[in-house]
Amino acid sequence: GLGDVYKRQAYNRATRAGIRRSVSPEPVYEHLQALLALGWTKAGIARHTGYHVDTIKHLASGRASWTRIVTATDILSVPLEAAA
Repeated sequence: GLGDVYKRQAYNRATRAGIRRSVSPEPVYEHLQALLALGWTKAGIARHTGYHVDTIKHLASGRASWTRIVTATDILSVPLEAAA
């Protein structure tokens, strides 16, 4: 649809301007693994960050090839401490 055209145009402009929107998910994966080891659940991380549990599951699986910068920032901001 027309919305997809606008999204693609915005993406192309950002790419030409050297603006990155995505990053490697590896630090996010490692952070999620540490949180899970501390007793967090994927559902708990999802509630804390405001992301859908499927997003957390995908990133925690290690299969993601990229993640949005804002998603990485939000997940990495969860403190490494035991779940409440």
